[in-house]
Amino acid sequence: MKTQFLVALFLVLCLAGSALAQTDTARIFGTITDPTGAVIPNATVTVTDKATGRTQTLKTGGSGDYVVNALPVGKYHVEVKLDGFKTATADVGLEVSQVLEISLKLETGSASTTVDVTGDVPLVDTATSSAGEVIQGTQVTELPLNGRNFTTLALLTPGVSRGQYSNNASAPNNNAETWRNAESGGAALAVNGLRPQSNNFIIDGIDNNDSMVNTLVIFPAIEDIAEFKTTTSVPPAEFGRSGGGVVQVATKSGTNSIHGAAYWFNRSKTAAADVFSIPTTPELSRNQFGASLGGPIWKNKIFGFVDYQGWRQNVPAGVQNVRVPTALMRQGNFTEVLSPGGTGSATSLPYSGLPGCSAAMTAQPNAFLTTAKGNYGYVFNPQTCLPFGWDTTADAPGANINIIPTANQVTAGMNYLNAFPVANVPGANPATNDTNFRRAQQNITNMDDYDARLDVVASSRDTIFARYSLGDDFLNNVPFLQDSGHFLPSGNGTNPSRPRQVAVGYTRVISNKVINEFHYGYIRDILGYQQPDSSVALAAGLGTRTPIPLRCSAVCRSSAAGSETSATWATAARI
Repeated sequence: MKTQFLVALFLVLCLAGSALAQTDTARIFGTITDPTGAVIPNATVTVTDKATGRTQTLKTGGSGDYVVNALPVGKYHVEVKLDGFKTATADVGLEVSQVLEISLKLETGSASTTVDVTGDVPLVDTATSSAGEVIQGTQVTELPLNGRNFTTLALLTPGVSRGQYSNNASAPNNNAETWRNAESGGAALAVNGLRPQSNNFIIDGIDNNDSMVNTLVIFPAIEDIAEFKTTTSVPPAEFGRSGGGVVQVATKSGTNSIHGAAYWFNRSKTAAADVFSIPTTPELSRNQFGASLGGPIWKNKIFGFVDYQGWRQNVPAGVQNVRVPTALMRQGNFTEVLSPGGTGSATSLPYSGLPGCSAAMTAQPNAFLTTAKGNYGYVFNPQTCLPFGWDTTADAPGANINIIPTANQVTAGMNYLNAFPVANVPGANPATNDTNFRRAQQNITNMDDYDARLDVVASSRDTIFARYSLGDDFLNNVPFLQDSGHFLPSGNGTNPSRPRQVAVGYTRVISNKVINEFHYGYIRDILGYQQPDSSVALAAGLGTRTPIPLRCSAVCRSSAAGSETSATWATAARI
């Protein structure tokens, strides 16, 4: 048994040793030959990163081949030297996870003579069967991009679309997990017809997937992206995880040159069209602003890059048409809901099983009459199960029908009715349950996102990087039943989102054929939902001792019993 365990452990370790990390670095390989096509061993190959000055030097093998691994995205200078041959050079740009062949032919002559090879450098990726598209940094920052959502540029890749309209990844209802960048499609990418939840998002070789909807956790700012790649077919086995696309983002790092940017994009309602259903143009304001800065901390050794992006947006979120108490109702007078013709729909009749209601229905049948079109709009006293102001002698409406006496009014209930905004729709008929209040609703978005990255070139064989990204983002659906004098919670509340990620990487070139690349990542998205005005002390504002439901209030009190009874103002003033 012990022997079997050791064998199994050995096999597992062997397989683990051959596993590849989800790296975003590139690789150069090639073969060096002489004018006759014969391979040249022991030629010196030097690869220099133009941005940081880092160099890697190695010798070609016995078959003239060489390989340089773990090269970050950027521009490189390749130089090949050998006594008796002219020096050959080539300048190339490496993309995310690119495997590029640079095979050079050395001409006989002095090594002090340099031959710059350009047109003969192979540009076709012959080392992988993967298909996809790389969007370079200049494209990301220069192409028009409404909302500055980088995933929009992934749509330039053949086979990629946003998928079915209103899928979960595009936040159709401002879902807590996916509302960020919802106006521009969020992170919904359907690759070759697969669901948007089938993708694998990676940033700097670190997992960037939300575990609930499988969307992005970190939305990198445009200025933070060096480039990104969308692989749509046959991704390398090192990625795995999903059958859809693989979206790899490489963030910017500092270089030996100081570089940065500052920007501000604004859109307002100045030239916006009016909305027919409301008298004034809704608020519309969108501001995106930020800055980035990168450069050397210690030239050729330590580099830093930081960026910030802010988003302040106030956009219409539809028009709310609701019912609010009228001026008379705020005084306890509900005569406006009376319907002498029996066509009212604002109130309903009491349930016969309530205490005293069965006897009241027998003794005063006219109070409970209905027609094929509705009822007569009576407001019932819960203590007597009869309409307020009902003449029990005549079994008919009295002079004060539907008027709640002051002695029966509960302060908290009257406060509740007065907490609603004032009706603003002229001609609305309360008896037929018409909506009498209209207000445009707004969505307010505040986002603050930060990134900081540090790169260290410890030696020609050792490089280290560390990055920290965080966001402090809020979406607030403004309560439409609030203004300077009214405070009822309404709307869809607030969706906070606070994404975080720590990424650390260490790369060690052990030999020309052995390399160790270590990445560590910690990612967390703190998100949730807060009810409208969850911090408002509504019960205290209404004058109650204990919290009460939003749509229920005590509006009547029986002077005989001295007890409080709950009533509802919602579908009507039903008691």
